[in-house]
Amino acid sequence: MSRSYYQSPVALIVRSERAHDFLDRARILAMPNLRLAVFDDPVLVPMVRFLFPQATIKVIPNYDVLPAISGEIDGAIWTLQQAGSWAGAHPGFTAVAPANMGGPILLAYLMPPGAEIFRRYLDHWLDLKGADGFRTAQIDYWINGKPRSDRPPRWNLLDALLAARP
Repeated sequence: MSRSYYQSPVALIVRSERAHDFLDRARILAMPNLRLAVFDDPVLVPMVRFLFPQATIKVIPNYDVLPAISGEIDGAIWTLQQAGSWAGAHPGFTAVAPANMGGPILLAYLMPPGAEIFRRYLDHWLDLKGADGFRTAQIDYWINGKPRSDRPPRWNLLDALLAARP
């Protein structure tokens, strides 16, 4: 497994009118008959069971079903960025990152056994891309929705030769 390339807080997708009820993990844990959905994922299912041991957990194939089952659940767990994107496309839902949820969800590249040399290469590449601004630019564009800056095209031989022609 590579070094993590991104971290996201744990979040819940909830009905917008109930978002204020989900601002703190202690308040969520105190809810009687808490019902949470999670899609069938080898990381998220155990995590939601650990974070909310008294909750009734409904494992679902994907979050496309949330509008149809919103009366059966109080919320669904995901990363903040994914939950925010999903909620932005589904009116009436909000992404909430409750306080006191513990550490963030780490995203990393998984590799096959015996790929130590490739893992070291990938970790080094992640460090280089973090240092040269590429990683920040990608997060700004793909996650934060900021427009890309207009950079002048890189020099290349063909453009230089074509520009030199009379």
